[in-house]
Amino acid sequence: MHFSDEDHCLGPREVIRSRMKNDTHMDALELHSRGVTLFRSGRFQESLDTFRKALSESHSSELWNDWATVQAACGHIDEAKKGYRRALQMNINDSQSAANLGVLLLNEGQVGQAVPLLEKNLTGLDEPQRQAVQELLDRYKTPPPIVQQRSTGS
Repeated sequence: MHFSDEDHCLGPREVIRSRMKNDTHMDALELHSRGVTLFRSGRFQESLDTFRKALSESHSSELWNDWATVQAACGHIDEAKKGYRRALQMNINDSQSAANLGVLLLNEGQVGQAVPLLEKNLTGLDEPQRQAVQELLDRYKTPPPIVQQRSTGS
């Protein structure tokens, strides 16, 4: 085993633990990347299994967001919402997770919870996503037209 200059400050056990952490982190990154690839190819269950393995190795808001997105694609909406909320606990400024959670909440009719999430995080989205979210916000924030009833004379 080769020791770097930084390693000499650590005892052998700490060096091994440090390297194991780095190896584990790389494994989680590779699993994350594989999960995304599987998702993009429509292999949702395999993607979900891969994200579960990645989450057993490491946690990040991006990883939780992607796991939740696969859950939503599989129709597991409650699990998806939990995943997006977990991502937001890890990074309150995670615009993608906030937008994804907001869309799920809108679909459930929870406009009061969804709109603030979507409004707050618009600026962190890329242009196509920002436009799509803005259209949703416009639709849900615009009051329905008032239909006037004709009075029928008796």
